[in-house]
Amino acid sequence: MKKSLILIIMLSVVGLILLSACANTGDNDAIPPTDDTTVGEETAPPEELPKASVYIVGDSLSCEYTGKNLEAFYPRFGFGSQLTYFVDDKLIINNFALSGRSSKSFVLDNEYKMLKIMLREGNYLIIAFGHNDHNSEDPERFTDASKDYTDPTSFGYSLYENYIKLAREKGAIPILCTPVVYCSETSEVYSGAALHVTDTGDYPQAIRDLAAAYDVPVIDLTNITKERYEELGAEALRYHSVKTGMLAEDGVTVVPNLNGEVDRCHLNQYGARYVAYRLAEELKNVDGIGKYVLDGIEEPTADILEKYHTAERLEKLNK
Repeated sequence: MKKSLILIIMLSVVGLILLSACANTGDNDAIPPTDDTTVGEETAPPEELPKASVYIVGDSLSCEYTGKNLEAFYPRFGFGSQLTYFVDDKLIINNFALSGRSSKSFVLDNEYKMLKIMLREGNYLIIAFGHNDHNSEDPERFTDASKDYTDPTSFGYSLYENYIKLAREKGAIPILCTPVVYCSETSEVYSGAALHVTDTGDYPQAIRDLAAAYDVPVIDLTNITKERYEELGAEALRYHSVKTGMLAEDGVTVVPNLNGEVDRCHLNQYGARYVAYRLAEELKNVDGIGKYVLDGIEEPTADILEKYHTAERLEKLNK
């Protein structure tokens, strides 16, 4: 009985030795890794982004457009409608911006009421006003940028009370944007009204001051577009909405009618996408939302406008 037990034990040991030998008959020259952390980093799947929401409030330079606007040769587009091309689809864009609104008048719209209900902790709020706040002849829209942001009638106070304060109470992250420039009549000199500096104050600077006072990220679209437009000169008109087109001398090629038909305020799709591209580039530097900007984004080209350059479309528009 003892001999049988010893024999069984010996056979088991031999079997284990043979199995071990078989397991090592692969790449005998391979050097086993010595840094487990490095191997883990190389093989680990990339971190998956959680879903997040960004809300956009603003005016005609950032809003969505539908309806009769699309009948223009180069229809109007807001940069908020083009941001989706530069961010991960895990970032849900809710564009509440409305044409013609100021930071003061927007609070009367249903979109503002929806914002107050929907805004949540961890969301982002892009605030892009400035084109209509300096309309001093319209008391429903006017806010005064010449006054300190602590003054209840000032532009800065309106931005803080209606948007920054709301976002922070909800646990959301506010992001201020200064307004896009007006395309200069001379296409070269950018100062004064073209930069939203009027007799009622410097509206972009009021935004910068407010951002510094309350430690809010600010995207300076005024300086970004000013520098770009000065670089382009008259070519900056290609970023803007145009009411009609016309046939060139060859009778086939369609070109925009820039003779009094160009809208020096509102952007076309090319211009809106350029501004969205620059906005996305700047958002990379904002904590949290920056990780949603796609890698390797590229500046858009004028090819976007080619779909409008058809004789058939011109014929349809002129009916």
